[in-house]
Amino acid sequence: MLGQESRLRDEIYSAIHDGVDLNDEAALFDWLGGHAVDMKQFKAIYHSDAVDRKIEESRQLAARLEINGVPSLVVGGKYLVLGNLARGDLLDRLVSKARGQ
Repeated sequence: MLGQESRLRDEIYSAIHDGVDLNDEAALFDWLGGHAVDMKQFKAIYHSDAVDRKIEESRQLAARLEINGVPSLVVGGKYLVLGNLARGDLLDRLVSKARGQ
């Protein structure tokens, strides 16, 4: 996010859990504007063809993998792990398997 992701990560997390709907464009812009983000630059990137392509690629991937909830983790492009299973031994085994180990 214009090199500010690490600075804002905890605040974004808190905002979401405080009920700020960052999926709503107006709410997102308002929130970012209140956190010292250059909104002209952000909007140019946000509305760019490159971002549109990435969003479409993500939608296609989610549809292809039948991801319908979060958290979801895809390992090696073929193993879909949902919810609390995305931790610990199962995840370690799938990563090793995907790496061919």
